[in-house]
Amino acid sequence: IRRPPRSTLSSSSAASDVYKRQVDAGLKLSKKCTACHSLKSGGANGVGPTLWNIVNAPKANIDGYSYSKALSSMEGNWTIQDLNLWLKSPKKYAPGNKMSFAGLRKTKDRANMIAFLNSISDEPIPNNGLN
Repeated sequence: IRRPPRSTLSSSSAASDVYKRQVDAGLKLSKKCTACHSLKSGGANGVGPTLWNIVNAPKANIDGYSYSKALSSMEGNWTIQDLNLWLKSPKKYAPGNKMSFAGLRKTKDRANMIAFLNSISDEPIPNNGLN
């Protein structure tokens, strides 16, 4: 997995520098994801759905993936707040889901992973919503 091009990252402010460091740290953490998920644009679903464009995407809405009842019954989008709770403990966030990953205990790791997930998008949120 390669780091997203600089063009997907925002301008050179202090918040942007923090975001770039978070994306880099999230890229390292994302290796845990690649056993089950594709992180590429147009990537195929695997054991889990592709994660390209996941930030702010509707929940349980990736074409061609068969979601658990726990996730398919959820409404709304994958907001940064929802992703934080999901990444902390998928089993607590959506009891009965199929994901075997235990979660990321550290807040910093979750923030970095979300920054990375935001960066692998056709339209990332500038600076992950930081101003």
